[in-house]
Amino acid sequence: KDNQEDGEGIFYHRNGKVWTKRVYSRGRLLEIPLFKSAKGVDLDPGSFTAGNGWVNVYNDAGKLIEREKYDDGVLVKVKRVRGNK
Repeated sequence: KDNQEDGEGIFYHRNGKVWTKRVYSRGRLLEIPLFKSAKGVDLDPGSFTAGNGWVNVYNDAGKLIEREKYDDGVLVKVKRVRGNK
């Protein structure tokens, strides 16, 4: 909407399975109601609530590789997790 993400976005793994669902409002990330590995296993989205906190980012194998910090729905920091590829 007006060149900004608005509503529910569904993202897929290369194998066609749902990776994550994310809810946006006026370009800001508000909620992550679903996060799954390529094999369909539930993954921990992190401490993210109501547009604030940390979001876990995983590779295709389901290993934690990064954490993203959001403030009021805006990405403010990315932190790599050491030792995971």
